[in-house]
Amino acid sequence: MSFQKLSIDYRIFTSIYQLPSEVQSLFQQATQSLQKSYAPYSGFTVGAATSSKSGKIFTGANQENGAYPMCLCAERVALSNAIHLEREDVLQYFVIVGGALEKMETEFLSPCGACRQVLSETEYRQQHPIRLYILGKKEKVLEFKNCNDLLPFGFVYKT
Repeated sequence: MSFQKLSIDYRIFTSIYQLPSEVQSLFQQATQSLQKSYAPYSGFTVGAATSSKSGKIFTGANQENGAYPMCLCAERVALSNAIHLEREDVLQYFVIVGGALEKMETEFLSPCGACRQVLSETEYRQQHPIRLYILGKKEKVLEFKNCNDLLPFGFVYKT
């Protein structure tokens, strides 16, 4: 038996205004997409936005359903839009915002396991990291160098 240690590096910003202008713009787009959220069961709206290297922006909002496993998370909606509309372009930034952060027990919103897997696999497919930003309470922002940091042992199936 051997003991291994796993750690990740991330940064915390005290305001979105400390971030590059293109990321600030993504936060504005993700916040606007909260209006398209459908969350009658949890009351917790989520918006996401991603941008490609060519500068195109794709957004998504969570869509709940009475059959909970059939819900769509904002992260997967935004990724699906991007991949469907711009399959060959490389995604470089991804932001996530929550519309009811005061309801959270934790200080930061976090993608579910399914979204972590989809983000991780998107990075693998495009062979390029996606810088991830998550808005927390009091306008704080978490920044990860890549999505794999949230799922270090993600599943990758090689065909």
